[in-house]
Amino acid sequence: TYINNHSDYISEFRSQGFGKKLVEFIMADIDLKSSVYLHAQTQVVGFYKNLGFQVVGDEFEEAEIKHFKMFFKP
Repeated sequence: TYINNHSDYISEFRSQGFGKKLVEFIMADIDLKSSVYLHAQTQVVGFYKNLGFQVVGDEFEEAEIKHFKMFFKP
């Protein structure tokens, strides 16, 4: 299952837990028996690591922005 979380939060709402709640809401509706992955922008890899995702492979560009592929590891 691919999570497409291209969320650009308004700066005044950053660091208030909305992104974490959004990912947790999405994950609650996914069959975790299947592979769950996403393409995380380099600057938010730590955010997704804290939610249980792990980097797989090398950094790559998508839409001219650096990303890492990350898989969920419960």
